Amino acid sequence: MLNLVFSIQNFYYECVIQVKNVISNYFEKTPEKGLVENNIFLLAEHILFFFSGIILFWSEEWLLNTDMIWGQELNLRIIFYYLFYTIRYLVQIQLMTGEEKDYQSMMAHHISTILLLTLSFVHYHRIGIVIALSHDIADLAFLPAKIFHKFYETRKIKILNILSYIHFVIFFLLFFLTRIILNSKLILCTYDHFFYPEDLFLIHNPGIYFEGYVLLILLHVNLAIQIFWQFMIIKFSYNLIVGGKPKDEKGNEYFKPENKIKSS
Repeated sequence: MLNLVFSIQNFYYECVIQVKNVISNYFEKTPEKGLVENNIFLLAEHILFFFSGIILFWSEEWLLNTDMIWGQELNLRIIFYYLFYTIRYLVQIQLMTGEEKDYQSMMAHHISTILLLTLSFVHYHRIGIVIALSHDIADLAFLPAKIFHKFYETRKIKILNILSYIHFVIFFLLFFLTRIILNSKLILCTYDHFFYPEDLFLIHNPGIYFEGYVLLILLHVNLAIQIFWQFMIIKFSYNLIVGGKPKDEKGNEYFKPENKIKSS
């Protein structure tokens, strides 16, 4: 089984490298060289995984109902989604160089996500899927905002600047709703309806599998990282409003922008 996972991981890694280089070659002789390639790739990756998840699970009632989120029925769709989503994060870690913005928080987020996915797979996969899908939503607005802004900087087309502001506002709202509100609600639901339905100070609930307690800790770690990023986004927004030239406080780029990555 591990050999299969490693084979798929290597295949996905090679696909990432090839797609990344195709995008880099396309912008090689344009003013946007080194500015938009990473974000375009990341946007494509987020679109792929988000809509794949929606297609796989759109008919499931538990997707929008937290009272049903603790079901344990595994099926082929769940196995497929979990496998590729975990491999996605393994490849992201593999490609990180240590020079990325927010490297430490990004690494902590990636590792906690992989652990969360691993521990939630057998008994708590529904909560893993909801978190995975909700985390992709905000970046579907954030990455276009960055792309539009970079094109505005090089082309000076005003509509691109307007679009970048619109997408950033959408991103700000989506991030708060999906990364802060939804994650907090999932943790509270976990306490109230599953782990400690009668007594919050119950040391051990015999109805909980052992990995559930570690999963609960990881949900708190994940929320803490999202709160940290939310403060960085607020700081970015404040600097933007007062008229400064804010630096990108939430770095989502895990490739070196100035170098192509060659396939090994």
